[in-house]
Amino acid sequence: MAVKTPIVIVGAGGYARAIHDAITAEDAFDVLGFVDNHAIAGQLFCGLPVRLESDFVASGYNGGIVVGLGDNSLREKVVLGLKSSLPNASFPTITHPRAIVSRSARIGHGSVILGGAVVGANVEIGEFGSIWSNAVIEHDSIASDFVTLAPSATTGGSVTIGARTFLGLGCQILHNIRVGSDCVISAGAVVSSNVADLSVMIGVPALCNRRRIKGESYL
Repeated sequence: MAVKTPIVIVGAGGYARAIHDAITAEDAFDVLGFVDNHAIAGQLFCGLPVRLESDFVASGYNGGIVVGLGDNSLREKVVLGLKSSLPNASFPTITHPRAIVSRSARIGHGSVILGGAVVGANVEIGEFGSIWSNAVIEHDSIASDFVTLAPSATTGGSVTIGARTFLGLGCQILHNIRVGSDCVISAGAVVSSNVADLSVMIGVPALCNRRRIKGESYL
């Protein structure tokens, strides 16, 4: 019998639950439990124990970690802290067996590809990306680190998405478009022209509603 890789999920909300579902759909990892700053003694999530982050870090853990936090900037902050506090831990890529990922695609450490997602030919996804159920990132596109494609978000080919940008439910990014860093593309928006950093885009066709402050919450 093959030895499973131990893994801990950081977070104890909906995204963490979806990640647990993706991990347990195969038999490669042994999920030890969850980590959450609001954990209470004896708490269970998905039938597994939840530990405080401070206790987890103090343990000197050196196995696998997947960060199940939906907000891109928060995910980045937590990842940087964990890398500093637990230098021997690893951050494997998680791909649901029902995702479709081209053999020519390149996916960075710590990224999560959920069931039904499609990652096309020659696509590059950076580290700690989040590609949700039925999202599609098409051929020759690049998603930088800490990007999220929400369920059913879709890009055409040769799209570039900057770091920490969030593509909302069912939005569409047309071919050859460049979307800057730290943007939020609202649910159902259709982006047909390039988007500057820190833009909040809404509507069909999508227009800039306002400029964000880097790191502000959007979920």
